Parts: sequence; structure tokens; C-alpha cells
Amino acid sequence: LKLAFYKIALKRHSDKIYQLAWVEYLNTQDEDGNEEIDRHRDNDEVAEKVASANKVLLLLHGIIGDTEDMAIAVKDMIAEKGYDLVLSFDYENLNSSIEKDISWSLKDQLERVGFKADDGKELHILAQGMGCLVARWMVERRGGNKFVDRMILVGPPNAGSVLGNLESYRKMATMVLGVVANITLPFLGWAGGLLKGVKTALKQGQKLTTTLAEMHESSTFIRDLNDSDDPGVPYAIVAGDVRSYEPTDGSNFSKFHEKMSAKLGTFVNGGDANDMIVDFASMKRAGKNSQVEITKVVCHHLNY
Repeated sequence: LKLAFYKIALKRHSDKIYQLAWVEYLNTQDEDGNEEIDRHRDNDEVAEKVASANKVLLLLHGIIGDTEDMAIAVKDMIAEKGYDLVLSFDYENLNSSIEKDISWSLKDQLERVGFKADDGKELHILAQGMGCLVARWMVERRGGNKFVDRMILVGPPNAGSVLGNLESYRKMATMVLGVVANITLPFLGWAGGLLKGVKTALKQGQKLTTTLAEMHESSTFIRDLNDSDDPGVPYAIVAGDVRSYEPTDGSNFSKFHEKMSAKLGTFVNGGDANDMIVDFASMKRAGKNSQVEITKVVCHHLNY
């Protein structure tokens, strides 16, 4: 939301709304006991870190949140897996196009800090939700496969998501309200005016559903993505199934909230395996990639 405000209201440039950074672990905790990190976004600093690194992990968030929680979550496995640098990419994801904006910026910034074909570095991408589509489009359609060596895709909406329907609902509601307003205006002027005001607000809402529209299962973006050539990059897909999930103490939501969310997710996804936001049929689809490994886990989309 902050980055959307920067873009729509403040007219900030792309360097403010698409942010590549290197992650510094401070090994300290804040007053609430949470791990503290810094994300350094200066391109020269990032390039310097990349130049001295051999194995790099890049984090891409989904539609909710940013990369801070992801960076904290992977801290304990970095040394174990041999990573000597963690990068993060935070991006505006309501008013931007994955195809035309976000994936271009990601590839451009990675190349500017030193990634290229035969660079002698091992680059892995860990992406969640919508971030998986950003990573895939860059790798499969923008030539990112020349320097990306592995992708871990968590809850990927590879064939679309129920969130993609929100733009369709907005369009339908706008159309219906327009018809109703035109009918009622001659008889109930104030009511017709009110409906027209609501219609205008819904129409303006398109500014916040640009990216969601690309996640619709029948969008041109999803179709073209899954029609891409085999990128030659191994994909490890982590697919959540909320149907047998049981909330635990200390989870992000109350037990009641999580149980109700799980039931809702199963309902909107037709009772099939799903993580509340994406169903398993969508997650397991990876276009023409011949190197796909799928791991099922019991969780929902917000607690991978």
C-alpha cells in the first residue's frame, strides 16, 4: 500500500517503487523480541556485495507484506545452505503490470548489480505467491534464465488465483451500477447521484487491481506465461493444503479466524486441495518446464 501511494499519489519514479537491496542481519532484537535486519538499497553497495559473493539467495514477496518477514524466516538456513549473500526485491504490486513493469525492473536491476550469463555465481530465487509470477516471467520471457540457477516457488498461482476474480467483480459491479443509476436518476435524483458516485469510485478502483487482473486464470498473461519455452531452470514448488490444517498457539490469526479462513478457501476453490488463495491444480502447473519438483505441506497462504 505504501508503494502504491508513492506511485499513484506522489508520482514517484521506478527506483522508489521497485527496490532491490542486500539484507544485513544485525543479530539484535527490537523491544518486542523480533529479529532486526537492514535492507540496503544503494545500487553501488548491492553491486559490491554481489561482486564478492558466490551463492546468492534472492527473496520476492507476494501480494501481502514485503520481504522483511521472509528475510527473518530464512536466517537460520542461510549458512546451512551455503548462501553468502541474501538479496530482497520489494515492488509495488497493485497498480503495476508484472509483464510490462515489475519483471523488467527486476531483471534490469539484477543485471546492473552484476548478474549475467556465465558470471560464475549461483543465484537462487525464493518467491512467494505473486512473486512467483514475477520470477517466472523474468526467467521464462525476459531471458533471466541466463543467470538464474534455481527457483523455489511457494504457493505459486501458476494458473491463476481466486484473487484474479476481484477485477472481474469490480468491472461487473461498475457496469450494473451504471445501468441502475441511469434508470433511477429520473425518479430518485439523489439516489441516482449516489449510485453514480459509487460507480465512479469503483471505476477508480481499477488503479488498485491492475496486477490482480493478470492473475485471472483466463488472462492473456497467464496463458502466455504457461506457453513459454522450457527455461532450463529447476523449479522447486512448495504447495500448501489448508484442508487438514490445525492452527497452533502463536500463529498469525486466532484459531477461529484461521479455521473459518480455511473453510472459506476450500469453498471458493471447489473443495480441492488449496492454500486458501491458490488451488493445487494451479500451483503444480509450471508451463513447459521439464525440471519441476513439488512438495506438499499443510499450511495456508499466509504462513508458509
